[in-house]
Amino acid sequence: MTFRLCWRFCPLGVLQQVLAGSGQSRSPVGWGVDVIERERITVVVADDEPEVIEYLRIVLDLEGFDLVGTASDAAATIGLVAELLPDVALIDLEMPGGGLEAAQQIRRIHPGTHIVIFSAATISMGILPLLSAGIDGYVVKGGSPDVLTEAIHSAVGGGAYLSPAVNRVALQELSTRLNLEEDMRVRRSVRRDRIARLIAESQFRVVLQPIIDLRDGQPHGVEALTRFTAAPAQSPDVWFGEADRVGEGPTLELATAASALHFLDELHSGLCMTINVSPATVLSGRLAEILESVDLSRVILEVTEHSAVVDYATLSRALAPWRERGLSLAVDDAGSGYASFAHILNISPEYIKLDISLVQNIDRDPHRQALARAICGFADELGVIVIAEGIENEAELAVVAQLGTPLAQGYHLGRPLPLGEQPSLLRSMPVPVARTEVDLRDRVGASGASARLPASPSLSRS
Repeated sequence: MTFRLCWRFCPLGVLQQVLAGSGQSRSPVGWGVDVIERERITVVVADDEPEVIEYLRIVLDLEGFDLVGTASDAAATIGLVAELLPDVALIDLEMPGGGLEAAQQIRRIHPGTHIVIFSAATISMGILPLLSAGIDGYVVKGGSPDVLTEAIHSAVGGGAYLSPAVNRVALQELSTRLNLEEDMRVRRSVRRDRIARLIAESQFRVVLQPIIDLRDGQPHGVEALTRFTAAPAQSPDVWFGEADRVGEGPTLELATAASALHFLDELHSGLCMTINVSPATVLSGRLAEILESVDLSRVILEVTEHSAVVDYATLSRALAPWRERGLSLAVDDAGSGYASFAHILNISPEYIKLDISLVQNIDRDPHRQALARAICGFADELGVIVIAEGIENEAELAVVAQLGTPLAQGYHLGRPLPLGEQPSLLRSMPVPVARTEVDLRDRVGASGASARLPASPSLSRS
């Protein structure tokens, strides 16, 4: 048996003794081995165990590879590869800083370096993240040195090598991933079909909540809301969220908005209607489906901010033609965070809605009152009308009126109901003559004694 065949199964100590006795530091010519001259493959080794590095130094030397550098953590490995540009980086997954992080960075800074993992058989992170990072091989520690040699040559030759134990892990992960993806695909298909059926069969109804002018106690308009009748019984936000996840969010929003706008002609001509759409629906280019044939001077488009707006310039361009024809915009959730103020500045709406989280308990919280007052002042500077939503009791109503909020809505002022159950909103019914001044003590008691607001011609509903 030649030396090259037997050394593969020798312990590290024996290999060291053989090298020391022979005085060789390269493949041992004179031991019955024919050496073929070739360009040597350069290797960087990364492992935090000195004995492992020493073992690999000997194995790589005997096999004819050129070990050009060693490192013991991820940062040093990345720096070494960037400096030396080796053919192969031999990396331990468990070294400080993480082998996965090192592999990802090496692939980014020098794609020409092939990455072979030399680590334990147990892969805590799973094999798929490593494959995604672009590794070229995985050799389990404790195996035969010829496996490591084969993995390096395979990687440099453009192939890939996984030890049998790692192969089994990879197959198990892939099988699990495929099963999960198939399950998700089936679930997504079921949900998409359910949303499509909900829309096709109009398994929802429109309810309208009055928006009250606090100067005279009369309706300024209504907000159109959706109540779903489809099974299972779920809140509107759950249904709209499900539609978003299957790519049907704009379609469902447009279907419910179209149903709401059918009632616009039945509303008294002095009333406007607010409908809710997401930025995604605006950007879908499908607003014409619901806005083309309606009186836009009576429509307020409430642009919800449940997901971040990436490009306000594009959003503004999509809204511009409709605004030129009389469409008004409203922004909700004002006061719920800094992002809402950025939203206001970028959209430049005609209406701002004080968030319900700000309005609730505002009568007992000076901090909420201070923020609401600041928003009202901010809106006044911009020439924007404020609507306080979520008014649940007389005390909250008194405070928002005292703060100068001209419009409000909430259960205390009117619950969302079908239009047929609110005859005072119908075109066929006369709207009471507005008073020029209203004493809110008529409705809110002594706590609203100072809540006396003059009529403002800027809020005319004619």
